[in-house]
Amino acid sequence: MTQEYIYDAFISYRHTDLDIEVAKKLHRLLENYRIPRSIAKQTGVKRIKRVFRDQEELPVSSDLSENIQLALKNSKYLIVVCSPNTPKSKWCCQEIETFKMLHGKERILPILIDGEPADSFPHSLRFHKVLVEKPDGSYSEMEKEIEPLAADVRGKNLNEMWKKLKVEKLRILAPMLGVTFDELKQRHREQFVKKVVGISLASSLIFAVFGGFSLFQSNVIAAQSLQLQKSNEEIEEKNQQLQNRNEEISRKNTQLENINQKLMAQIEETYRQQKLAETNEKEAIKQKNEAEKQTVIARKNELLARQNADLANEQTKIANQQKDNALKNQSLFLADLSRQETDKGNRTLAMRLALSALPKNTEKPERPYVEEAENALNYAIYDMNTSMSVLEHDSPFIDSLVFSPDGTKLKTKWNYGCKIWDVRNGKEIDLFRDNLKVMDAAFSPDGKKIATISDDLNLKLWDAQSGQVIATVNDKNREKKDGRGNILFSPDGSKVCTYGINMPLEIWDLATLDKVFSFQTEGPIQPFAFSPDGSKLIMPNQILDTVNWNPINKASRHLDSQGGFLSPDGNRYITISGGNGNVAKIYDLISGNELKTLEGNDAALLYATFSPDGKKAITTSRDATARIWDVDTGKELLVLKHDEKTYPTIPEYVGSTADVAEVRWADFSPDGKLVVTASNTGIAKVWNSLTGDIIATLKYNSFVNKAIFSPDGRKVVISSRDRNVRIWDLDKEGYTNHSNNMSILDYNVYTNICLLNESRNLDHTDIRMVDLLTGEELSVLKHKKNVEKARFNSDGSKVLTLEGETTVHVWGVKNKNPITIFNNDVEEIYGKVIDATFDHIGDKIAVLTNKNIVLIFNLENNEDIKSFTLDNSYHRLQFSPNDNLLVIINNPVYWNENRMSNITLWSVDNQKKIGEYPIPGNNIKIAFNKSGEKLFVSSYVNNGFQIFDLLNGKSIVQLHNETSNWDTYFNFDGSMALIVASNQEGAGAESAGEFITYLYDLNNGNEILKTKLQDDVNDVAFSLDGRFMAINSLDHNLEIWSVENGNEIARFDCNSVNNVFFSQDGKKIFLTDKFVESGVQVWSFFNETEKLVEYVRNKLGDYELTSEERRKFFLE
Repeated sequence: MTQEYIYDAFISYRHTDLDIEVAKKLHRLLENYRIPRSIAKQTGVKRIKRVFRDQEELPVSSDLSENIQLALKNSKYLIVVCSPNTPKSKWCCQEIETFKMLHGKERILPILIDGEPADSFPHSLRFHKVLVEKPDGSYSEMEKEIEPLAADVRGKNLNEMWKKLKVEKLRILAPMLGVTFDELKQRHREQFVKKVVGISLASSLIFAVFGGFSLFQSNVIAAQSLQLQKSNEEIEEKNQQLQNRNEEISRKNTQLENINQKLMAQIEETYRQQKLAETNEKEAIKQKNEAEKQTVIARKNELLARQNADLANEQTKIANQQKDNALKNQSLFLADLSRQETDKGNRTLAMRLALSALPKNTEKPERPYVEEAENALNYAIYDMNTSMSVLEHDSPFIDSLVFSPDGTKLKTKWNYGCKIWDVRNGKEIDLFRDNLKVMDAAFSPDGKKIATISDDLNLKLWDAQSGQVIATVNDKNREKKDGRGNILFSPDGSKVCTYGINMPLEIWDLATLDKVFSFQTEGPIQPFAFSPDGSKLIMPNQILDTVNWNPINKASRHLDSQGGFLSPDGNRYITISGGNGNVAKIYDLISGNELKTLEGNDAALLYATFSPDGKKAITTSRDATARIWDVDTGKELLVLKHDEKTYPTIPEYVGSTADVAEVRWADFSPDGKLVVTASNTGIAKVWNSLTGDIIATLKYNSFVNKAIFSPDGRKVVISSRDRNVRIWDLDKEGYTNHSNNMSILDYNVYTNICLLNESRNLDHTDIRMVDLLTGEELSVLKHKKNVEKARFNSDGSKVLTLEGETTVHVWGVKNKNPITIFNNDVEEIYGKVIDATFDHIGDKIAVLTNKNIVLIFNLENNEDIKSFTLDNSYHRLQFSPNDNLLVIINNPVYWNENRMSNITLWSVDNQKKIGEYPIPGNNIKIAFNKSGEKLFVSSYVNNGFQIFDLLNGKSIVQLHNETSNWDTYFNFDGSMALIVASNQEGAGAESAGEFITYLYDLNNGNEILKTKLQDDVNDVAFSLDGRFMAINSLDHNLEIWSVENGNEIARFDCNSVNNVFFSQDGKKIFLTDKFVESGVQVWSFFNETEKLVEYVRNKLGDYELTSEERRKFFLE
């Protein structure tokens, strides 16, 4: 049964000015529209009857009012006035949804009055829900975007919009009348033409009728004049009669006048009441209009408030964006400063700058994350070619370097002052809060106190942790002079010794703050040290007994102004001859007897000291050597030669550059295993004190003064005449070492287990299985003959070894008993083994022999052997990822025009050849993608390099340079390849000896990254997830690159490296030394920002920049 509708259409619109005006206009046009007769006859619709338009804004409610819902139910069509305000209207959207539910979406007619469709059409008009069939045959509902067919009346002003509306109304009416827009438009035009013609004909007819009517009227007027004359005579007679009657009426009027006066009084009262009612009604209407006006004003104010709120939000957003941009630029600036400080050798400051550029809290960041800052932080951590910290001074003559007992603080001293530094972060500790200049400071033996002497020659004792003054000693009897004081603790920390220029040597008891001894001489006094038990104080030309402070006879006769150094046990001391003497002597401290003479230097000695155990001594000389001696025998053990030929530029006021190298200083590490030497050539070296091997070379551009080890022996502090003190880390960040003298045969990334053989064992019979993360040796795979090859299967659960060229074993990682699947008996039939490999599952092994035979062994059934014969010599085997194909490669070592490489593909199931592919060139490498659908082949040909998809016959990458050598490294899933081009001759390149790497995405052939290296590449490794790439080159640098953004994020100083691998989680990097003496090196690598930042913050402790540093770098 067809539904009867009360309304032909329902107009839905937002109650804003423009929407209201358009809705009103459209309402009038629709209800006043005259349907062309031909359309009315065709459709049976004579006219548009009623159109519903709500006059008031809906109340604040979650539901549509009942009259709106009733009107929607009884409306045949829904017309939606669309502007950018419409999608924001809750009621418009509800009206659309209600109408769609009642009548469907086909009867909704939008009209666009402002804005773009995407901004003006509500979501329910732009998207329709459709059913989509899934692969499993079921259906699911999803939204599909459409663009509604709408009338468009957008214009620059209202006049232009009304003009368009006269036409576009037909687009609304067409579906309501059941005709097309073009048909209605044509009928409307025909109706308009007929109307114009009808009006013209009617005008002509009216003019004709008017002329005839004028003639007829003149005849009628003449006849009526005669008749009028007769009537006048009759009227005179009747007038007399009327006069009589009027007299009668006059009498009656008098009577009526009295009645009328009463009625008039009543009428006036009624009129007054009516006027009062009208006045009240007008006031009510006025109040109603005022209320409506106030409502409109309130709505406008509300709209204005919303607009202002939106504007404020937008301005806040812009301000926040500007703030973020400013912080981002600041972070980029800090990251650049960090890299500059790293290059200067101030890695600690570089780390603090980089940390300042990173958010403190990644969950609620106070500044935007800048990747360059993280890269700079990595760069600072892993750049092992530079010092850790640079401590700047005003003087070039830093003559004292002393660590606190725990190694966390460092005292630096020069002629006119001293400073104390935090070793972890390179900050100066602002310990001394008075206005006096501190001349010297000393750490107590337990490290809990610091004693200072200032330029007023008074002593203060400080708490080393809090910086609070514990005690002050002011000698009121001392003459105040401009002194250069020094200070020294006794071994038990109970006393301090103060001495220096213009002041006596004084001993103070810290428990009572009393002076217990004073000694005055002409000129400066400089004691060497207290004896280890504190019973003696050793000075030039004198030794004091600290019990009664009496001199010890004969004991000090060899302690001259050249100084002496006490042995650790306090029984001996060593001195060097003054002037040009090249001999050092060792004396008994108490007797003064000469014990040994150390001679052998070719020039004057400059320094001498004992090793920590007292068994060795070291001397430095102007002959460019440091020499290590056996103290008991006086025998020379090692000569440490500084043979560098270049010298730093030294300012004139410091002294001219030396003509020959001089070793100025030397120091043993606390365990005595290392020695550091400092030279005037700007070079400091760290040596193995047993072998004389150089551990590290620390380069300067200035004269090196002194060098000492930290208490744990992990750091070296060096002062130079460039006014800087540098702290060097001997421990490489996150570095460990194990499995010395071993080289890697294979590595499995999923287990972090490698196969090693002893590099110095020529037999190579034992293969060691080692966990690279822990260094634990899991098992030893013993063989009787040399092992030519060893390989893991994909998941690392099995190992294949090729013993000699005759026997193939399979070992379980947890099972030390092998399965032998190929032996001498088989060899007689099939020949010697060239290559052998697992399939990816690990239940099959393919073996290639020198008789061109391929055998496929089933490990579950050793007797199940499949074989096929090749028609040429081949060198390598490889299974596809799904193990259905076997790739066999003939890869000649050298390429020439008459020889090609060859690849054949064989079916594993039926041992049939699937294809054979001749490949021009050599150095063939292959990689399947993860699904096995693509086989990428790289080859080096005489005019360049190429990578192509063999199975699909598609070229991926082509590079051309006739002078380059090429190599390829694929990542784990075959999605990327790194191509290394080494241009030895320089033709076609920017410079000779240029080394370039290209990283390509093999899915689309796009270049991801291009880098230039200083030297050729040893090895390349990708992390398992493909996010990072490690490139090791011959210049001893290991560079870590981010594949995602193409930035270098870390650099390691690795010496000579042969192989490089990532651990399964990407947090460790494993390296093997080229000459394998160093075994397997394990480096920590931070592949997560949070872990990196946490590590550096813990390392530095107080990492915030000081106010002085912030001003220096324009941050304040």
